[in-house]
Amino acid sequence: PDLCTFTSEFYTHRHPRSAVGFLKNGKWVFVVVDGRQKHSTGFTMMELARFMEKLGCKGALNLDGGGSSAMVIDDKLVNVPSGREYSFVKKERLISNAFLISPK
Repeated sequence: PDLCTFTSEFYTHRHPRSAVGFLKNGKWVFVVVDGRQKHSTGFTMMELARFMEKLGCKGALNLDGGGSSAMVIDDKLVNVPSGREYSFVKKERLISNAFLISPK
């Protein structure tokens, strides 16, 4: 089905998103989009798909989003996760899943 026909807020509203994609040359692309904040409104699912395509991805997978959308490079958090909605401090959510990538 065409993604545009979905009406769920998951698809049609902007949210923080995480995605992984692959390029024609076999390299991987990892993307985290902040959202639900003054400085960042997130992506709809279609905006995320188009963004991954614009980056040159031949295929992509949407991952867990929301407060789980966090990226750490060299032990440094490089984005601003939306955090818990009921928290006064916006910080990354405690999660047990991760993509771990190490240099060759």
